[in-house]
Amino acid sequence: MRRLPLAFAGALLLAACAQEPVEDPVEALEMIEPASVIISDQLPGLEAAPAGIGFWTHPNVAFNGLMIVASQNGLVSYDIENGEEISRIADINARALGVSYFGQGRLAKGAAAIYDADAEQFAIYAIDNLNRLFDLSGDPIPVRGNVRGACFGRAQGADTPTLFVVQNGEIVVFNLEMTVLGASVSSQTVIATPDDISFCAVDLDGRIFAGSEDGRIFRVDGEDAFDEPFAEVPVVTLGGLSIVASAPAPNAETRPSTSGYIFALDNANGRVSLVDRETGALAGVFVITANDELPGVDNAVSFGVSGANLGGLYRNGFVGIGVAPADESESAGVRIAPMNGIYNALDLAIGAPENPRGDEPETDGLDLDFSPALSSGN
Repeated sequence: MRRLPLAFAGALLLAACAQEPVEDPVEALEMIEPASVIISDQLPGLEAAPAGIGFWTHPNVAFNGLMIVASQNGLVSYDIENGEEISRIADINARALGVSYFGQGRLAKGAAAIYDADAEQFAIYAIDNLNRLFDLSGDPIPVRGNVRGACFGRAQGADTPTLFVVQNGEIVVFNLEMTVLGASVSSQTVIATPDDISFCAVDLDGRIFAGSEDGRIFRVDGEDAFDEPFAEVPVVTLGGLSIVASAPAPNAETRPSTSGYIFALDNANGRVSLVDRETGALAGVFVITANDELPGVDNAVSFGVSGANLGGLYRNGFVGIGVAPADESESAGVRIAPMNGIYNALDLAIGAPENPRGDEPETDGLDLDFSPALSSGN
C-alpha cells in the first residue's frame, strides 16, 4: 500500500458532545457533525466485499504486520507495508473474523477465527511468526443456525483467547485450550441476550461489550447486563464493534487521558463513533473523507480497528473500513485512516500503542519456546 500524506482535520465535535442525550439515536444523526479524517491509503481491487477485517502484529518488525480480510471468496492476508498478498485460504465462505493470540510476548502465536457459512462451522487458523502463512489449527467448531457476528479475544495476561458467537437471542461462549494437536474447545456456555444483539467486542478483562442493531451497547457482566445500555451511539444500522485500549497519553494534562475507546461502525453512512470504554460517554464521531487521489467513505459493509504499532504513519494503528462496489466501475476494498489522525481530529489524547501480544514472559535470560504447537501440521 502506498504511503500518502495525511492532512489532519480540526475538531468539530466539542459543542455536540456537551448536548443533552437524545433518546432516539437516529435523531441524533442530525445533531452531530462528524469530524473529517482524510483517507491515507486503501486496499483496492478485492474480489468480494470484506465481511470481516482483522490485524496481526509481527513479533519484531512493526511494518511487517498483516491486514486480514474475510469474504465469500475465502480468507486472505496482506502485508501492511506494501499491500502484497501473503497467505490465502480459498474455497470457504468466510464470515465473522476475529484475530487473537495464544501465549505472551514475541513468542505468542497469532490465530484467526473465521466462520465458514457454508459448512456452518468456525475454524482457527494459526499465523506463523516467521513466514506469516495460515495453517489450520485443531478441528473445526460446529455452530448451527444463523450467526450474526462473533468476537475473539482474551483478557490482559491470559494465555488463551475465547470465541464469542452471536446468534438469535444468545451468545455462545467457547473457551479454548491449546494442545499438541492445536486449538480445541475446553468448555462452552450460553449467555441469553435480547433478540436484536448483533455484534460483540472483547474488553481488557475478558468480558465483552455487545451491540444492538439500533446502537445500544451493553457491558455483559451479570444477569442484569441487558437491563440498561452502557452507552448509545447515533447509528442508522450498527455494523460492528471494536475496542482499542492504550496507556494514558503523555499530553494528558492538556487533553483528556484515556484508557481506550469502543469503536462503533454505522453501515449506512460509514461513520464511526467512539465511546469511552470506562464511562460510556460519547467521545466523538468521524468519517473518512477523500483526498486528491483516493475516495472517502459514505457507506460500509465491515470494519477493522487496531491500536497496535503497525509502523510509520500507523505507529498507533489504524481503522480500515470495508466497502462494496457501488456500480460496475468500482471494486470492493478497504479504506484506511491512521489512528493518530482520528484522535487529532477529535481532539483526543494519543497514548502509547496497545500490545495485543502481551508482555514478555520471564525466562531467566533464556529465550526458549516451550509452548505447544499451535498448528496441527495440516
